[in-house]
Amino acid sequence: MSNAKYVVFGACACTAIIAIIVLLATSLHTLGPTDMGIDYNGLFMRIDETQLYTNGRHFLGPGHFFKVYKKEQQDVRFPGATPDGFEYPALTARTLDGLKVELQVAFQYQLDCLVPRI
Repeated sequence: MSNAKYVVFGACACTAIIAIIVLLATSLHTLGPTDMGIDYNGLFMRIDETQLYTNGRHFLGPGHFFKVYKKEQQDVRFPGATPDGFEYPALTARTLDGLKVELQVAFQYQLDCLVPRI
């Protein structure tokens, strides 16, 4: 083999190694100790409902990422504001007579970590 062939082979090998490293780096995702998540496939825009991931590092594959949910009890109030600044408006409804009714609702929820495997 001539030197030019070695250079071309070396360049191809380096490119392949860099591509593999980038694919592996974009495939690893982390969830915090108070988080849980479900796998979202960004390419096909689908959610994998068969597995719920808890804290730690997970290999999802390229193009996938987590939809993250908190394990702690969450409070929702109408009207009210979320910690990230989103403002929930008051809930408005109508009676059978057409009268306007404004509802003030507050509830708490906590996600269950057990998801049935299909």
